[in-house]
Amino acid sequence: MDCHEIFGPRLKPGCYFKYKTGVCCATGRLCEDESSTKTCEVEGKTYKIGQRFYPKNRCLTCVCHKDFDGTYDEKTCALQNCASELTNPEMIRQKCAPVYLKSGKGETALCCPREWACPDSDKFEIINQETSTESCIFGWQTVPLGHGFRKTLYKHYGNRKIVCECSLPPLLTCKEE
Repeated sequence: MDCHEIFGPRLKPGCYFKYKTGVCCATGRLCEDESSTKTCEVEGKTYKIGQRFYPKNRCLTCVCHKDFDGTYDEKTCALQNCASELTNPEMIRQKCAPVYLKSGKGETALCCPREWACPDSDKFEIINQETSTESCIFGWQTVPLGHGFRKTLYKHYGNRKIVCECSLPPLLTCKEE
């Protein structure tokens, strides 16, 4: 989905996009002179009413509101919507594996896939010994539960070591080590 704030006209200085919890696109815009003086303090940063924030180590998208008390409840936050099926249908069709990368220093939550690992000459090994008949599909291959591989992704933003494992069929899941 394309949101108007991405392709629309630029904001005037002192203005910002206003969001609502659980709504993908901005619901309006506010300027300094129209907005409330109430703010939300989160992890040392200040947000204005209607501004989005993303708490560290949680897979949440939150919106500052006048009753915010520091609790990440349903009124304030929603689980991040990755929309992988919409943004990466070709990777899913090829049965590639989603890759979950750490987004910053100290981040441990792996929320939405940021890359995809597709089959090449990967050699499979036992990552976690499982006694199950379940398996994953990786390209044209069937991978038993608990099996996978390690590899390095070479990207313009740096090399990332990942481990890909059949842990949640039907696709392999890859995460940064």
